[in-house]
Amino acid sequence: MTQQSRIDYLCFLRNEIATMSIVKCRMAHERVVRLADSSQSVFSPGTSGNFKRAGLCSPEVRAERLGCSHTMSRPRLDRAISELESGIVEPLAYELNSLTNEIHLLDHRKGEAEARQAKAEQEAKRGREEIKELELLKESEIVKELERQHDRYVERIGTLRDRVVSELDKMIAELHQ
Repeated sequence: MTQQSRIDYLCFLRNEIATMSIVKCRMAHERVVRLADSSQSVFSPGTSGNFKRAGLCSPEVRAERLGCSHTMSRPRLDRAISELESGIVEPLAYELNSLTNEIHLLDHRKGEAEARQAKAEQEAKRGREEIKELELLKESEIVKELERQHDRYVERIGTLRDRVVSELDKMIAELHQ
């Protein structure tokens, strides 16, 4: 590979990574669908918890959002990291792998928490007993905490993306000298 083609390739990677979105979606795809103007959850036979989910974002959106559980942008970020200088690659690759694993685990935990919250909502509607209201409050707080955790992961992956872009900028500048 010539020096110019290497520069061109690194510029391509840099621009691709720089345009990736950092969106605090709070894993909206796991939300339980509710009837309009109601907190009544919608049942969907044959699905986990029997509750209908909001569903995944479009493939185009997921392709650009680094924080999505079902994204294809993190493998592209990983490819860019692998092009960096030795000594920099290892900690950045480790951070990306850790974040990917945490986001996947959080996705499952949030789906389960959303189902428990929807079930608690139904139980609370059936009989306004104090214990059912407390259970609903507890489950709602769990969902909110999982959403906050996702926000923190998205912030970390945004910082990682910015670091990779900065390192690519340094490499490109060095090759231009």
